[in-house]
Amino acid sequence: MPTQGEKLQVFTAATKEGITKTASQLHKIDPGFNLDVLIDTSKPCKISKKLKKFMDSHTRKGHYQFSIKKDHYKSFQELYGKDDDSNEEKHVPSNQLKAAARHRMPFSPSSHKSNNAKTVIQCDDCLKWRVCYASHVLKKNQKRELESELDNIAYSCGSCFQDIEDYQGGIFEHVYVNDKLTCASPMETPYYVTFSDPLCYYCGSEHDLTSTPETYPICGGCKELGTLSRTELSVPSSQKKSSIFNRAVYYKYSYSV
Repeated sequence: MPTQGEKLQVFTAATKEGITKTASQLHKIDPGFNLDVLIDTSKPCKISKKLKKFMDSHTRKGHYQFSIKKDHYKSFQELYGKDDDSNEEKHVPSNQLKAAARHRMPFSPSSHKSNNAKTVIQCDDCLKWRVCYASHVLKKNQKRELESELDNIAYSCGSCFQDIEDYQGGIFEHVYVNDKLTCASPMETPYYVTFSDPLCYYCGSEHDLTSTPETYPICGGCKELGTLSRTELSVPSSQKKSSIFNRAVYYKYSYSV
């Protein structure tokens, strides 16, 4: 893991032999684990309670790293009263913004403002779809400009369109994302008012969903982890929703600022 200011080093991708060995070890932890998801990443990966318990106690994960915990420790007497300055996650951009008092948008991130843009953008790290908000209803030429700009940037939770280097004026004087969000944040409630495509409220998955007229969608994986369904805000029956799978608002790749 590099420190702030250093470049990332790219390593060779895992071989099939290495993936097979990993699969055999996972099968020892949870005999019911679906090994196919390690080969075919298009299949939804559900983390069972057995595997989650093992990962929580034996691994350490963050935005940019995943490591196995070492089986050693310091005594309470050695650590008591000392600051923990070994936190490698403190330079993650979204964590730096976590303590922000509020977002930097000039208005509240409401469903009215999301309806003005009717566009979403996907986080590179957590893969959740985040809502774009506009100060007014976008005209056709502004929608084309927004689509063109989104084609050329990448996005991660906590970023802000207005922070793009060398960007001057244009569509991002009117269109914003909620920069107070982190990858740990659930889906935004305005999403469910503006868009018709169901996604898990907690992780953004589109697979194995259940919901009621009173609750937001929740996937089987989040249910297995003991997450409770969240009560949905009432939506006027006259509210016309869009689909994120329309070409104008759905992109087959991810973005980051």
